[in-house]
Parts: sequence; C-alpha cells; structure tokens
Amino acid sequence: MKNKRFDQLARLGCVVCRVYYKTWSEPHIHHLLGIKYRAMGKKANNSDTIPLCPTHHQYGNDEHPSVHGQPWLFLNKFGTQKELLDMTNKMLEEMR
Repeated sequence: MKNKRFDQLARLGCVVCRVYYKTWSEPHIHHLLGIKYRAMGKKANNSDTIPLCPTHHQYGNDEHPSVHGQPWLFLNKFGTQKELLDMTNKMLEEMR
C-alpha cells in the first residue's frame, strides 16, 4: 500500500541535514518514539513520522548523533522529535 506522506518525506530528505546543514540526504522514515506517540508494542501513527538519513536515524556518532544511537546527544543538538515533526509538517505544507 502506497503512503502519500512517506513519498513526500522521501522527497523532502533528512530534516536534520536540511535544516542544520543545508543539504539533502536520502531519508529513512522515523516513527517518533515515546509514550505520547506509541501504544504498547506498536509504532507511532504514520502521521507522527519524520525523515532522517541513516546517520541521524541509526548510525550516528558523537559529532553527528542518531535518534536511536545517541538519543540525548541528538536531543541536545537538534531539538525534540516534536520540534522536528513540526518543522517537517511546515515544510510539507510549503511544498504543496
């Protein structure tokens, strides 16, 4: 089943690379983490997703932290997932 939001996120590219480094990177789709976004044992809704490149999604390091690998570094450097979701949704609106 094709997901329109995921197609739009793929075209947008990694939100962190776009906002903080002014570049485009092919993204993975990240479902937001935390009790607010997930039910027990389930992923967040597809509307609670942001595009993150492999580095910022899973394979980061201390200089370029990932949301999964270095969550506190990621938060301190790039802001909350909610802030990134709001930025993403605003950019998607501007693309329409």
